[in-house]
Amino acid sequence: MTKNKIFSKIALSILALLLLNLNLLPYICLNGGEKGYIEDDGEGYVLVGSIKYHIIQGGSYYLSGYSDILRFLDRIESSDLNGLDYVDLNRVLDSAIEKMKISDYNYMLLIVKAECTPYNRSFIDRLIFFDYPGFESAYHLNSVVFAQVEEFLKKGDITGAFKACRSNIKGIITMLGGIKGFSANNRMPGLPLVWSLNELCSESLLFGQYAARVFADIKQK
Repeated sequence: MTKNKIFSKIALSILALLLLNLNLLPYICLNGGEKGYIEDDGEGYVLVGSIKYHIIQGGSYYLSGYSDILRFLDRIESSDLNGLDYVDLNRVLDSAIEKMKISDYNYMLLIVKAECTPYNRSFIDRLIFFDYPGFESAYHLNSVVFAQVEEFLKKGDITGAFKACRSNIKGIITMLGGIKGFSANNRMPGLPLVWSLNELCSESLLFGQYAARVFADIKQK
């Protein structure tokens, strides 16, 4: 069994556990970002339609779609042994595309909501003065991805971080569409495109998780 095959199996197992417990999902992708806004207009806070709600929905569908993408990668990894069942491959790709589109839609609603909601200045100030280099060093984070997170959060631009996540998802959807063009014609997609898809998915997941970790650290202090 190759290293890629082992990684694929491990990643699928981890995501399967996450998807079995929906309560875990909002802690993976941008959770806590809602604390940077003031949504209570005096009539009481309602979860449905709120910033937190769309963070949860967007993250949940992203992770579910990524789980399908990992299933697709598993099919590609084992194709030399088992061949490719293109009917099954197309089904998995269709599921991934559908879920990523729903995720994108929720991030669009999230951004619209965030843009018309005032920031919580106390939380934003703590983001601006956060010790990003110390946090990265303490937790041995991926420096390239964390630098992207820092670029937005050190300016207090939480909405910008939401937009960056949505841009990544739109890129994933485009790549999936290109891959589906090959698969729908019973053709193996080129490996560079497959690699790029996996890399963008992984980076997007890390981006959302790193932002969530910063938000969580600020809330604890």
